Amino acid sequence: MAEPHLSVVIPCYNEENNLKAGVLSRVEKYLKSQKYTWEVIISEDDSTDGSLRFVKKFVRGRPKFRLVENKHGGKASALKGGIKAAKGKLILMTDMDQSTPLREIEKLLPWFEKKYEVVIGSRGLVRKGAAWYRKLMSVGFGLSGGFLFWAKLRIPSAVSKFSGPRFCKIFFLSFKLSVVAVRPKVGR
Repeated sequence: MAEPHLSVVIPCYNEENNLKAGVLSRVEKYLKSQKYTWEVIISEDDSTDGSLRFVKKFVRGRPKFRLVENKHGGKASALKGGIKAAKGKLILMTDMDQSTPLREIEKLLPWFEKKYEVVIGSRGLVRKGAAWYRKLMSVGFGLSGGFLFWAKLRIPSAVSKFSGPRFCKIFFLSFKLSVVAVRPKVGR
């Protein structure tokens, strides 16, 4: 397969319920309706349920879907494994539960046309129906993140420690970002 325009990296740890509910079929249906080329990398984090077996069966006969098997190392490790395997001009990281639907990438793609290297999407500072402490954490992380970007500080994390010429730095400002898209750098 030629270099796709978009690589979608989905970390997977004990996601059997989401998988059985058809999440990958919905991802595939959405991507098939797009005009750009794409691939999906499911980065399996040594699940203890039936996730690995399900994904192996799903990717069989689907050349645009690939499985990366990792030793259990947590979400950051699974993301790193998936990103290393990605071949796309753009890399999108999203969660298996699709709490932020894949179609939200349509809000991110225009920023790459404006030559941004990293685009981070979030569901906003305040989430309807969330517990009060989640709302407080969301507002706190949003405000601190805005300050850190304004101050031009770099935030180290396990995900930002990629080596190699293809990756630009990624930094997470909260415990759970909905979607992150990256334009890999071609040289350093």
